[in-house]
Amino acid sequence: MISRPLSAFGLLAFIACQPQTTGSMALSEADMAAIRAVHDQLIEHERAGNWDAVLALFTPDVVLLHANTPAWKGTAAVKAALDSMQIKIAQLHATPAVIEGRGDLAYVRGSYQEVFTLGGSSTQIEDSGNYLWVLRKQADGRWLIAEGAGVSDRSLPAAGGR
Repeated sequence: MISRPLSAFGLLAFIACQPQTTGSMALSEADMAAIRAVHDQLIEHERAGNWDAVLALFTPDVVLLHANTPAWKGTAAVKAALDSMQIKIAQLHATPAVIEGRGDLAYVRGSYQEVFTLGGSSTQIEDSGNYLWVLRKQADGRWLIAEGAGVSDRSLPAAGGR
């Protein structure tokens, strides 16, 4: 539904429009390093197909948005979607362009290129695009992904196969 993506993007716009500060609200170097580590771990676990380790990097109520499919809400829904897709990643490269945040909220925006198969097929699918993650710092100090969206650069097939 449109209301969910707009709320996440509205929140990100609010954060981005705040004045830059060097006070206690800005992310510390330790927070930036922890967020980069979450990014790198997620990509590493996706490449390996270690979906349990991927799920451990999400908040229990994570919401992931993808084109042409309902939002995946919660780690159980993400796991069910991944299991039903039977995705096998052959190649995955992700480059974060921006990591920014304040206090216990941060976002990562970047680009990706990947090659994967679905449903046990041997036909490889190439994709590239952009992603946006919203992370929340947990009470124990860990950063976890709370919201995420991926946007493919690929064009949709023309109607009627044209």
